[in-house]
Amino acid sequence: MRSALLFGAALALILLIPTQVTSAQDALPWETLEELCGTNYSSYEPALELYGPMQFLEIPDVVIAYYRLGNASSELPPVVLVVGFSNTMKDWPLTILSDLAEDREVIIFDNRGQGSSRDTSPDVPLSILSMANDTKNFVEALDLARPPHLLGWSMGGMITLKAAAMFADSFDRFAVFSGGPGSLRSQLPSLEILEKFLLEDTMTEVYRLGTLFPLNTTSGVEAACKYAEEMQYTPADTIRKLATRRQLEALIEYYFSDTTLDALASTQQHILVVGGLWDPVVPAINQKLVGQVLPSAWMAIFEDGAHGAFMQHWDTVRELLKVFLHREESEVLRG
Repeated sequence: MRSALLFGAALALILLIPTQVTSAQDALPWETLEELCGTNYSSYEPALELYGPMQFLEIPDVVIAYYRLGNASSELPPVVLVVGFSNTMKDWPLTILSDLAEDREVIIFDNRGQGSSRDTSPDVPLSILSMANDTKNFVEALDLARPPHLLGWSMGGMITLKAAAMFADSFDRFAVFSGGPGSLRSQLPSLEILEKFLLEDTMTEVYRLGTLFPLNTTSGVEAACKYAEEMQYTPADTIRKLATRRQLEALIEYYFSDTTLDALASTQQHILVVGGLWDPVVPAINQKLVGQVLPSAWMAIFEDGAHGAFMQHWDTVRELLKVFLHREESEVLRG
């Protein structure tokens, strides 16, 4: 019954909202990682020393699993990273974690019911708002010395935008990687990707990489293979199907609501938005919507980027983050 309702809601969305016409998946000539990258990346030892011990913190409705990395004594605000749809905190590339942790503390965690976090109220409906509220409650329970910056990728970027709109006092600045504000004014993923999400079709590794990086370019293939290799060093984690299904329901609901866009329009939050012009999952027009309602937002849309544009262009994004996170408030608002 739930699957039928979900499918019906998605069909209604398709009728109401335009979908991405182009796809990063057009005519891929590779079927396996070995064909794409020259190796299948099968003999790597996880870099467990970077993470340290996993910790747990109970907040309303969920027990959050998390890691604290980097320099906890830094005077700079910590960075809290919010992961995306069907992902766990182990999906953050090690290079990015290491770079961010050079001069400050970095905190990563699993969303409610996913990975090692436990949903203690599974009958409570899941939404982008409830996950943003979880993030706020988690940060407040950590009792940090100062409000942290919040950085989110994909669905995590949507959670970050919702937090900026609804719970801004709990955070300092916000960075959104390939996320969007929802609403009927947004653009949906390509029909092909929607079908795979809705029907729980298993994506091959090469197909998934093709959503993150443009595999029709040399730089995209190089970035995809670098990411695939780096992910071999991350410890294995559990993707929970029920949590993934509930997240998908939350995403569909998010596209029916204008509340995030409307709330952002009346705020003066410091927000950086990064995206890729060839993103088939959260098309770049969704990031541009943020700039339309919040002119003070900083924005970087990479012409040769897809859903992992911030990873493909990490050297540039890292320097942009340094400027954005360190600037005085008046300079951030000027952009």
